[in-house]
Amino acid sequence: MTLHPRVSGGTIAWGEAPLNPTLRDLAAAGFTGCGATAPQLAAAPSGAVAAVLADTGLRLRSVCVPAVYSLERPAGWGRETERAGAALELAASLGAGTAVITTGPAGALEFEAASAACAAAVTPLREWASRLGIRLALEPTNSLRDDLGFVYSLRDTLAVAAACGIRSGGPPAAPEGHPPGGL
Repeated sequence: MTLHPRVSGGTIAWGEAPLNPTLRDLAAAGFTGCGATAPQLAAAPSGAVAAVLADTGLRLRSVCVPAVYSLERPAGWGRETERAGAALELAASLGAGTAVITTGPAGALEFEAASAACAAAVTPLREWASRLGIRLALEPTNSLRDDLGFVYSLRDTLAVAAACGIRSGGPPAAPEGHPPGGL
């Protein structure tokens, strides 16, 4: 069975299971596209994910980079951007067209201050993603998981994304010599 080509299977439901068997499970279930988390990609043996993608015909469409920033600690944003940027580099090398991020915890910051902090923190990461031809997307989180983010509704997600310069719409233009990413 093959699913509609725009339907992707996400590996996040497998938790800390090894990524490569999970990718094989998705391919066996009929998926042609998939999304993985940055921690799963980082934990996989170097080169092994690319080999499994090639062997199964799966296309990595997105990578999820959860809780990118600790918003009330700006001194750490540079280090956090480097960590997230490394995930973007790996995702780009595997052909992913989208990186999905969550804001990270707001801590004691009120919504407006957290939104402004997020906008300031995300700017270098957004520019990094753009250089790689990767669309950056902001994901809302469940209010029970405030360790991952502080936006819980579509309205708030769109407002914070706009403040961060993350546009809605189609994928960015692909860098020269690279196929376009996204769906």
